Amino acid sequence: MTNNTLRQRLEQPHTYTPSYLIDTNVLIRLSALAHAFYGATRNSRTYLADYKERLDRELSPNPEGLNPAELILLPRFQEILSTTDPGTIESKLTLPWAYGVTVTMGGALCALCSFADAHKGTIPAEYFPVELSFKFIDLVQRASKDRGKPLDLADQYILALEQVDYNPLAAAILAHSAFRLAGRNRDTRVHPDFNLDLDRRVSIANSVAHFYMDPLSRKDPLGDTYHYWAQYSAGMIAHFKRKDTPVKSKFFYLFFYNGANIIHLVHEKMLGNAILFGLHKKVDRLGLRMGVKIAEWIESRSTI
Repeated sequence: MTNNTLRQRLEQPHTYTPSYLIDTNVLIRLSALAHAFYGATRNSRTYLADYKERLDRELSPNPEGLNPAELILLPRFQEILSTTDPGTIESKLTLPWAYGVTVTMGGALCALCSFADAHKGTIPAEYFPVELSFKFIDLVQRASKDRGKPLDLADQYILALEQVDYNPLAAAILAHSAFRLAGRNRDTRVHPDFNLDLDRRVSIANSVAHFYMDPLSRKDPLGDTYHYWAQYSAGMIAHFKRKDTPVKSKFFYLFFYNGANIIHLVHEKMLGNAILFGLHKKVDRLGLRMGVKIAEWIESRSTI
């Protein structure tokens, strides 16, 4: 998608409605989330099963390429961001590829939780930078090949920051878009090119570090990674928004904190559907904590 195309879509809400224009439409949000979480079709499950079979057969976790524990990861993130301009909190809540569109909790909720192909509602497409997502994936694969090991979260963050003028929230949203594209292939309504073949997806998975939580028995590095960046983004957004909308930001935070529990209750207990790749609960909680902690640290350095 070219910049001109995105501009046209942003300027023509009758054909494309940015989520910030419909942020108060609760029914659209709830409908999208319900379809995304609990309405997976049989075809999509079959497709994920094929992907899982390939990963189980071909993916070999590299002990030298594991993501570090939180106590190591937090100061690494702070070191990476310490050389950037603190700026203002308001500047951190803009999406540079979408002409400065401001991040909203409603738009982020739908984008970070909802596969676009799992519902028929409005797509908050400003959270999915198409060209940057493909560029970022190429950079990750190239860097992994050059270094001879999968890229961990800190190295991923550096590459993402370099693409978005070192905006820490936009970098996380970009990483989420790219890794969800590769990990699930369920956002083709965002763009038809968001559809990769199995060989490419397995190749990308081999370029991404596994998490230290039970890395050998769980072979879903892309799933874990996009979950991490979604939750990291949510933690930052919740913290940055808490002063202006304290009640709404608290509910926003609690939704992400309990996301795995909600999926388990509804998807498995009520509907009886197995979760092919598990619930990602430990990774989710890690990403959310890190997002809040980094946002607190950024806020301590930022101007009003």
